[in-house]
Amino acid sequence: MEKLKNHTQILSIFVALFLLAVWLFLSFIMDPKYQASSQLLIEEKGRALQEVASHSNRLDPQAIEAFAAFVKSPEVLEELRADLKLEISLSDLQKQITVNHSSDSPVLTITAFSDSGQQSVEIANSLSSIFQDNVSKNLDTATIRIILQAVEARKANIVTENWVLGLVAATILGFIFKLLAGYISISAKAWAEIRKDARKKENQLQTVFK
Repeated sequence: MEKLKNHTQILSIFVALFLLAVWLFLSFIMDPKYQASSQLLIEEKGRALQEVASHSNRLDPQAIEAFAAFVKSPEVLEELRADLKLEISLSDLQKQITVNHSSDSPVLTITAFSDSGQQSVEIANSLSSIFQDNVSKNLDTATIRIILQAVEARKANIVTENWVLGLVAATILGFIFKLLAGYISISAKAWAEIRKDARKKENQLQTVFK
């Protein structure tokens, strides 16, 4: 039990050290990120989808999911990139944007992340407008209404959002280092025993020859 307690304490120290290293990296080394959000309301032509939901008691989650996917479609993002003159690839631009929604609500929340607070605001608002225009041009059954525009950006709390991932990584790394430390310790002891046996045999041979 005493040995198990010692192993647990050592592993806890390793985990704490790696977790501290992850926190320091996210807080002071990684570039700060900013985020800004806008919100869109999906409406059926002539009446809001919420009104439809009040009669059917549910929304079509597949339809909401389709609208959310359309926000980050290559066609929309290509237009966004040209509109803001962004010199980044479509794949990188997709990583800077998240679209959140619930299955029972016709509201989409667009959140843009960027190293610049102003740019995150511009991306969120411009993307909302471009998406609204694309839906009005291509769909006759639904319209998009912007109900909230991004006004100012705030710092994205990267440390809070990634603490679970950091804790898991720190635990895994701490466990691996503990195993390595144990392996090195055992190997060192085994090598010492081999050297000890070799010297003992050498002394025995010298005694015999004498």
